[in-house]
Amino acid sequence: DDSLDKNLRDEEFRVVTPTGTYTVDMVAETCDCPDCLHRGARCKHLRLTSYARGMVPIPGWVNREAIDPQLGQHLSASPRIATADGRTEVFDR
Repeated sequence: DDSLDKNLRDEEFRVVTPTGTYTVDMVAETCDCPDCLHRGARCKHLRLTSYARGMVPIPGWVNREAIDPQLGQHLSASPRIATADGRTEVFDR
C-alpha cells in the first residue's frame, strides 16, 4: 500500500509480516516491534532489512528455495548471498 510509505524518512523501512507491520530505522538501528522495544536486541526485522538492502549477505548455508522471492523487491539495492568460495553474489530469484 503506497499510502503506508508517505510518512517514512530516508533509511526507514516498513516490514509487513503475518503478525504485524513494523517500522525499521536503519540509522538508529531500531524497530518498533516488541522484541526490539523490550529486549533492546537486534530483532529479525532489522536483520531482514539488512539482507534485503544487500548490506549484509545472506549466509551461504541458507536453503535458497526457502528465501522469500519478494525479498528486496521494492528496493533499489539487491540482496546478496554468500558463496562457497567466501565471496558474495547477487541473489537471483
